[in-house]
Amino acid sequence: MDSEEFYDEIEKYLNGTLIGDKKKAFEKRMKSDKEFRAEVNLHKDLSSFLGDPEEKAFQDNLKEIGANYTATTSPENHWGWLKVLFLLLVLGGIAWWYSQS
Repeated sequence: MDSEEFYDEIEKYLNGTLIGDKKKAFEKRMKSDKEFRAEVNLHKDLSSFLGDPEEKAFQDNLKEIGANYTATTSPENHWGWLKVLFLLLVLGGIAWWYSQS
């Protein structure tokens, strides 16, 4: 395995995209090889320290949207959607009734 494949595999493991037998073999090697484990931990620390600023901004934006969404979704707001749904059902029933006549 060349160094590019080596780092790609570490990155896949850290991102959670390494699956199946490859993941099992990777974790087995982590347990048995101190140098390998140290390299993975270094890569993990560097990734978390450096991070991708765009990804961080995206995650922060999602958290903000999630906080706003949960703050605005209360039981009172659901009645509005139920009224719209009821109106659509009534209009659909009327349209169906006229199409049958």
